[in-house]
Amino acid sequence: MRKYYNFCTVLVFYFLLSTAYVHGQIGDKKTQKDSNGYVYTYFENDPIQLRIYTLENGLNVYLAPDNRTPRIQTSIVVKAGSRHDPANATGLAHYLEHLLFHGTDKLGALDAQMEKPLLQEIKTLFEEYRETSDEEKKKDIYATIDSVSNIASRYGIPGELRSMLIEMGGRNINAFTNFDRTGYVSNIPSNQLEKWVALEAERFRNPQFRAFHTQLEAVFEEMNTIIDNGPRYALFQFFETIFENHRYGTQTAIGQIEHIKNPSLVEIDKYYKNFYVPNNMAIILAGDFDPEKAIQFIADDFSYMKYRKVPAVSVTKERPLKKPKVRTITAPGAEMFRMGYLFDGVGSYAERMTELIDIILMNGDAGIFDININKAQKAQNVSTYKEDLADYTMHIITATPKAGQTLVELKDLILSEIENLRNGNFPDWLVEAGVNQLLLRRMSSMFSNGGKYGLILDSYSFDVPWNKKLEEIEELKNITKQEIVNFAKEHYRGDNYAIVYKKTGLDEKVKKIEKPTITPISLNDDKKSEFRKGLDQLKTAPLEPDFLDFSKDLEIVQLNNRVEVAATENNVNDYFAINIMFNYARNHNKYMDLADDYFKVAGTTKFSAAELQQEFFKLGCSYDMVVNADETTVFLWGLAENFEKAIQLLEHALSEIDSSNDEALEKLVERTLKRRVNMKKNKNTIRTYASNRILYGEHSTLKNVPSEEELKVLKAKKIGEKITKLFNYDHRIIYFGPEKISSLKTKLEKNLETVDNPEKINRSERFTYQNFESNKIYFIDSGTQQTDIVFWANLGAFDTEKVGMIELFNQYFSILFFGEIRESRGLAYSAFGRINTPTYSDRSFLFRSYIGTQSDKYASALKAGYELIRNLPFDERQFENAKKAKLEQLRSSRLINFSIVNEYRKSKRLDIDFDLRAKIYDVVEKMDMDDLKRFYETSLKNEPMHILLVGDKSRIDLMGLENYGEVLNLSLGDIFGF
Repeated sequence: MRKYYNFCTVLVFYFLLSTAYVHGQIGDKKTQKDSNGYVYTYFENDPIQLRIYTLENGLNVYLAPDNRTPRIQTSIVVKAGSRHDPANATGLAHYLEHLLFHGTDKLGALDAQMEKPLLQEIKTLFEEYRETSDEEKKKDIYATIDSVSNIASRYGIPGELRSMLIEMGGRNINAFTNFDRTGYVSNIPSNQLEKWVALEAERFRNPQFRAFHTQLEAVFEEMNTIIDNGPRYALFQFFETIFENHRYGTQTAIGQIEHIKNPSLVEIDKYYKNFYVPNNMAIILAGDFDPEKAIQFIADDFSYMKYRKVPAVSVTKERPLKKPKVRTITAPGAEMFRMGYLFDGVGSYAERMTELIDIILMNGDAGIFDININKAQKAQNVSTYKEDLADYTMHIITATPKAGQTLVELKDLILSEIENLRNGNFPDWLVEAGVNQLLLRRMSSMFSNGGKYGLILDSYSFDVPWNKKLEEIEELKNITKQEIVNFAKEHYRGDNYAIVYKKTGLDEKVKKIEKPTITPISLNDDKKSEFRKGLDQLKTAPLEPDFLDFSKDLEIVQLNNRVEVAATENNVNDYFAINIMFNYARNHNKYMDLADDYFKVAGTTKFSAAELQQEFFKLGCSYDMVVNADETTVFLWGLAENFEKAIQLLEHALSEIDSSNDEALEKLVERTLKRRVNMKKNKNTIRTYASNRILYGEHSTLKNVPSEEELKVLKAKKIGEKITKLFNYDHRIIYFGPEKISSLKTKLEKNLETVDNPEKINRSERFTYQNFESNKIYFIDSGTQQTDIVFWANLGAFDTEKVGMIELFNQYFSILFFGEIRESRGLAYSAFGRINTPTYSDRSFLFRSYIGTQSDKYASALKAGYELIRNLPFDERQFENAKKAKLEQLRSSRLINFSIVNEYRKSKRLDIDFDLRAKIYDVVEKMDMDDLKRFYETSLKNEPMHILLVGDKSRIDLMGLENYGEVLNLSLGDIFGF
């Protein structure tokens, strides 16, 4: 689905943009003074009309107004990251990112005078802890840190900033730290901008490093998730391998384990004072706002910041590689490798060439690797991407071998295809097509506010002028195939790459971070600082909700009086997207997943799989198929001028699939069996399959697959029939595009097969959620550093009257659960919970809560999570905050373009004929805390619960789990069925 969405948005914005941009005619840089007297720069013909301000104190402000939806993507970026950490105290930038959510001497402060000396004492104690090598003495010092931290917590509200952002209706509240930059992001309703500016200005004014030792635990947990994630750990090691001297390899963003274990608040404070200065920071806003009001808010509230020179950070350049750098590691998950090439950094000629070469090698459709490796099924999977850094660019290749293929053999295969690049063994048209796809991707980036923010972020943090950022893809149009070949011959040799082979296992060299004793700190979430009380007085203009009316916002017709088509018109550009949804999928036939894969590699009676992909590519269109438990969806999207030709080609692909391609099927079966082996090595997959087993019992949906014996005797004819007979089953269509409904109906009836009486198939009664009659706790061994804990409860049949209560409960519960498990107790990096509304009307509401924790913390995390679920505290102020947040989110929510017909699709699955968000809003608006408490007590509090633990069996005391219910050991065979 991700591929589908990305390409849709690419094409939408491509045709939405002005002709000037398409032809690269960005005008000159201009300077203008706004009505406030602030000077900004802009560029003529800029499709997003970006204003760039630099205030007197050096603060950079980027404003990109867009009033299509009443929300704003916000970000505050600091041009400093892990490369700016001191070499003897890595990880500081990342620590600071966490701590800057905990407030100042005003924000999050209950009694700053009482708190200040305690925070200073904690800072001093951590310095003593850092300088001490005696382990027993370190434990004593940490016990004192814990004690003082507990006292200090009485005087602060570390979660107040996050709570205020949520109350505003904020979404996607987060932060990131990488090598070159640190950013703080959120998405807010447009009427909250003034409050947001005041709050963010306070965040950076005089930060207080509250709740530091619990945040350390969150960082430890984050490190453990990296160690448990094989591909991510391989990337971690790849940076160390390819950067032998540069800080990109010697000090990663999360920091070295020894430095993480021995942090310094003194050094963190120095880092903050050195780099968090206005001339090293930028505020980025993209969305619905008045730029002249926005700049006035920012200028007023950030005026306290003073310009200060930023210290230079020296780095050691890497020597050009003259022979491969090779490393072999062990980590959980399937065997794989990461390899890559090193080039000059962002803005260089090499960086631009690498971007073009990346898409020539792999674009998902017709690249060299796409056709010669993935479509030809010569490997389990190969993928590529370009990594941009200020000093260097990397071209990274990730590969997983198929059955019987060694890592070295796969590496040699990739190098042989790179030789095809070096020798020009690829079609001439691929260069132009690659540039066009890059241009489409760029257009996509500016279609959403989040995408615009990402481009502006790169422009600022990598010092690329905005007009150059807009024109960089256009510049690629002048590059010839011969230039690409020449560049590849010089820079993609067989001796200048680095590679990290990842074997399956555990890295015994990784030092374990043992669990310290932490006394839960007070979060004081039921209290308000004086700062918050003051900001609460700031009035905001209310937004009015705007929900869909399906009778007005879309049109519905019947094809040949048999197949429903729901359509909404695209009246701004030449783009279409169409989904055909068949009520026939995995639950109805266990071969359907394989049919999905076969559809992508078999070809047709007229075209090979590669040729078929290229035929769609030539039309400016793409297609895909996704099979889930109850529905098979065929996707088609692209240029509307070629809509009818694309529909004809899709009909050909479905009705005339090559049902005799036993060779392709044989390779597919080999890859399927290899994938099954790999799945049993992946903790996330194990958790997913074990959860499916818990929900459905012995006949779980994911176990409904052919056996190895059945696969080995399978013939292409049997699988091909699953595709060619899809139109025999009941199906529906949704469409977004410029075609008028009458014309759409005519073209679909003419070119798509329909049968007189399509078979209506109900969802299989064999696969239904179990009724949980008593508490049970399941354990399955994954042999990993982390233990995953998942709580499940079946809360009964779908009911529209309950959805609003559930949405408000989720808002309330998620904040409390995260705060208690992570912020107060330091038990996890990731902790969340919610009640999920079913996809179909005959399914149940499911409560799911997750904690990912170190193995030596599992007992504490399990107990804390269970007790919180069973005895949820209720606080009037917390309830009002949650209610306000949910209403603000709903008021500022808008569905446009393809989202309209997609929402209709969701409603049809639930057997309703209205926008469910309207119902949610009405219910939430009327609810009080007693209603929420009553809902919790009757729907969740005493419901039987099934709990899943996935972890290392040598670290889990199964006897100690009996207090939670009957203990059941699951094997991989129990959950996978193969």
